[in-house]
Amino acid sequence: TLFILYSAFSLPTLLMAVIIAFSLSAAVTQPIVSLADATRRVAEGDFSIRILARAGDDLGALVSAFNSMVHDLQSSHAAGLRAEIGMFLGLGREA
Repeated sequence: TLFILYSAFSLPTLLMAVIIAFSLSAAVTQPIVSLADATRRVAEGDFSIRILARAGDDLGALVSAFNSMVHDLQSSHAAGLRAEIGMFLGLGREA
């Protein structure tokens, strides 16, 4: 009877622990999956992607740094395109 009593209390506790563990793991892995997807899109040339950052934790700081990096890449890419167009248009006038 003592085993039944322990089982009555330990099984719900174990079930709650498993549910909490899955919830916490999803809360941690979802932003990492979003960051990986955004990284792939930037590698393909999509500099418009931004990720919503969670405030106050290391993952939020990483996401903020990623967003800042993508903004800088977008600016550099646009400046390079403007320079190429300027060179092309400048060469076209000389000919």
